[in-house]
Amino acid sequence: MDRQMLEALEEQEREDQAMEAGSWYDLVRRDFANGEEVVPIMEEMLRRQTPKLRCLPLLYRTMRQRGEVVDRGAPVRTGSKFSLRKHATCFVAYFHSHDFYEMLYVCRGHLRQYAQGSRVPTVFSGGGLCLLAPGMVHALEPAGQEDLIFKIVIPGAMFEKIKTASPGTVRRLEKALEDGMIQILRSGGQMRSLMELLAREQLCEERPRTEVLQACLTLIFAEAAWMVQSPAVTGKLIVRIEEILDQADAGISLEELAKRLGYSPDYLGRRIRRESGESFTRLRQKFFLEKAAELLLESTLSVDEVAARLGYRSTSSFYRLFQKEYGIAPGAYRKMME
Repeated sequence: MDRQMLEALEEQEREDQAMEAGSWYDLVRRDFANGEEVVPIMEEMLRRQTPKLRCLPLLYRTMRQRGEVVDRGAPVRTGSKFSLRKHATCFVAYFHSHDFYEMLYVCRGHLRQYAQGSRVPTVFSGGGLCLLAPGMVHALEPAGQEDLIFKIVIPGAMFEKIKTASPGTVRRLEKALEDGMIQILRSGGQMRSLMELLAREQLCEERPRTEVLQACLTLIFAEAAWMVQSPAVTGKLIVRIEEILDQADAGISLEELAKRLGYSPDYLGRRIRRESGESFTRLRQKFFLEKAAELLLESTLSVDEVAARLGYRSTSSFYRLFQKEYGIAPGAYRKMME
């Protein structure tokens, strides 16, 4: 992902964090079906010197606790324009639905999503994708500092245009959406390339071209529909591999892994690359560096002890790999995140 795109996404994050009460009124009127009814309640709460509400989800949670919710169901967000934004770190989870299609894609880190009535979230890691149909009630936990997640609004009119142009693809997608959403725990490199192309057009072009956005979405829908029809590609093999890696150390070889799974090394290597878009070596490296980052934050082990715990034969190589992955030394990473 290039610098221009990352800067545009970070600017969105700063905008979300800087919103003042006046801006929230405009956002409520614009984005919520019952916005005109909600704004007077917001104003009254502020007049009562209610502690400053830093984000709209917190407003709704407070309103529910006080019995002041205008609508009887979850808030309904409205959207008539295509948008692609970074999922913010400053929001709290709240149940809501939309009158548009929403697509969530994890570029880096993790996304935790709750379906209505569920206390346990579905966790998506890098490459994870979720497509939500209009009316699907859900909640999203805020992004972490290291997470990069796309939130994509696809208005119904745009969805219908894509359906007209590619009826077979969209029909397969709609069939999979009968339960309200599609969840793909991990997609491959092809999906990531398409997502970055979509983001570049929307964020980096002065006037994003509708025909390019729709072409990207058509290809993304086709890829998602194919994945939904191929259970092995939805992440089951990768999940099984990660379960094995979790009980192994950073020195495990492709040959050892293939033996445990009952495959030949060549076949397994091809499957991993096809389903994750990465080589086994890269998949293993990312897995153990993520575990290292977790241990640095959640334990009192020294950096050398973390490297030893995970099975790195050389502490210096662990330092080098961590620095390359995160752009910062392990010890400095721990201090920065404290």
